[in-house]
Amino acid sequence: MGRVNNQNFVFLPHSLLISMIQYRAKAAGIDVFVPLYFSTEGNVLMENTHTVRHGYTFGQCQNEFWDDRFELVDGSVYFMTPPSHIHQEVSVNLVGELWSYLKKTNTNCRVYHAPTGLFFEEDDEIQTSTNYVEPDVFLICPRKYVEGFVVGVPHLIIEILSPSTSKHDKITKMNLYQKHRVPEYWIVDPANEIIDVYQLKDGQYQFPITYTKVDKLTFALYENQLAIELQNIFIESELKILLNWEKK
Repeated sequence: MGRVNNQNFVFLPHSLLISMIQYRAKAAGIDVFVPLYFSTEGNVLMENTHTVRHGYTFGQCQNEFWDDRFELVDGSVYFMTPPSHIHQEVSVNLVGELWSYLKKTNTNCRVYHAPTGLFFEEDDEIQTSTNYVEPDVFLICPRKYVEGFVVGVPHLIIEILSPSTSKHDKITKMNLYQKHRVPEYWIVDPANEIIDVYQLKDGQYQFPITYTKVDKLTFALYENQLAIELQNIFIESELKILLNWEKK
């Protein structure tokens, strides 16, 4: 906090301010949309993720980049801006399906979504960690919390593609998730309405199984099985409206 010209003020990270506004607005039944940067690829609004620094720990990032959303992969810092509307529509639909599934299974598992922070290391020294991610959606059981972050290896991680994050999700983060032996990794492509499912076998992700909008995707957690009708994830009327709006 500070004081200028006899007025009190407080510095808030941009992402925290947006989250606070969205939380209050949701309680009042109001939708808040965050404008994004324009890309040069067909003038489509999209997310932006890029690497700017190397050789960092999480503690160093917190001190230097406290006003930004970032991910840390093997010491390389990736900055992120808020996701697109389409991204969020698909994310909410997936979280809803998984949440309903967990309510029925009566397990100790939980589903989280970005910007919930995740560490894979099982120790409490997160400040010296060189890996920190905010998956779009992840399901984990059991788990623990350190300084408000989730720690552990999820049973399932889901990333939702945008034009600027495709390489990051398909290569950088896939290699990280494979290294930490995440059993199942879904890459969701809203533009083409498909989900590629990667399953870990002998420490390696196998060739993906691709599901389209007309398919039913199954996921097994212990003895309980979930079947997701992808037409409930890629809701045509909603996505068409959003796509048409973003192309204007």
